[in-house]
Amino acid sequence: MSNTKPEELPWPQPGDQLFVVGQDAENNAWLKWRGDERWAAYAEGYKKAADILVQRVQDTASDQDFLVYPVCFLYRHYLELRLKSLIMVGQQLRRKNLQFPKHHEVWKLWRESRAVLEQTWPDGPKIDLDNVEACIREFADVDRSSITFRYPSAKDGKENLSNVTHISLRNLSQVMGRLASLLDCAFDGMSEMLCIRGQAEDYLR
Repeated sequence: MSNTKPEELPWPQPGDQLFVVGQDAENNAWLKWRGDERWAAYAEGYKKAADILVQRVQDTASDQDFLVYPVCFLYRHYLELRLKSLIMVGQQLRRKNLQFPKHHEVWKLWRESRAVLEQTWPDGPKIDLDNVEACIREFADVDRSSITFRYPSAKDGKENLSNVTHISLRNLSQVMGRLASLLDCAFDGMSEMLCIRGQAEDYLR
């Protein structure tokens, strides 16, 4: 039980606002990313947040039973954003009309993303993609549509994570870091291809 007295609790104040520009510039987040940078910023933000929470658990050896849920959700949302960004930059490279994937199923997003990666680098090592695929398959089996780590039960009332008893946050973070290395490099590489193509077309005009 907390020893905090009611009068010592922080309490809503008149004039409180959530989204303002503060006087301390180092605490002001800048949101005006452009183009593909916006996708990178969103994806990286969720992964960084998860990494920070895992590091806190490692530093303090505490709160892992509570932080596991936001950590897993944040990593999963990073995957969803990164896969969607790969699909869309792939569409741009192939001069297709942009079609934003509106669902949250990481397995379907991965299958489409893998096709994009194999088209972009047809001679790339398939074993690397197989290794990524195995992990995304595992994530999809645990959380198919981004609900499992957000709510204790599904819409039908069935208990989420009923067959999972423990998750090593250290291992999760390490494996996600390796997945992110490949996926982020692929996104950066395709974005650079787009940039070079745009510069060449501007030069030829």
